[in-house]
Amino acid sequence: MPGIHHYGLTVADIDRSVRFYRALWPDAEVSPIEPGDDPRPSRLVAVPDAGLRGAMLTTPGGVALEILRYASAQVRRLDTRPCDVPTMHLAIAVDDLDAAARAAAQAGGRAVGAPVDFETGRYQYCADPDGHFIELIEPAQEDQ
Repeated sequence: MPGIHHYGLTVADIDRSVRFYRALWPDAEVSPIEPGDDPRPSRLVAVPDAGLRGAMLTTPGGVALEILRYASAQVRRLDTRPCDVPTMHLAIAVDDLDAAARAAAQAGGRAVGAPVDFETGRYQYCADPDGHFIELIEPAQEDQ
């Protein structure tokens, strides 16, 4: 069936990233990704000797987030802003924006912008410990 299967992020520290996303999705199921010496992941991503390792987080609602770490020597750290191409962001609906922003900060994230109210709810951009942008959304009561 066509549709989005999962979202993927490249991170520097799998355990740190799992802790961060579990702070926002405490009920997420975590499954390790350990391909070992299998050469297929390197062929898939066109990174020789990628040395992939990771985790898949799946929420009770079925949203899946794949967190990968590459052991390859070609890894580079990129600093981007939300307006930079090809930056993407992950939008996460939360029950309490302020509590979610605090949980994100306590788990190693940082606020990027200030909370903003729209007719559809309260929004705030933050970044995870690796700099991936996350839009926290507390939907307006009538939208929930």
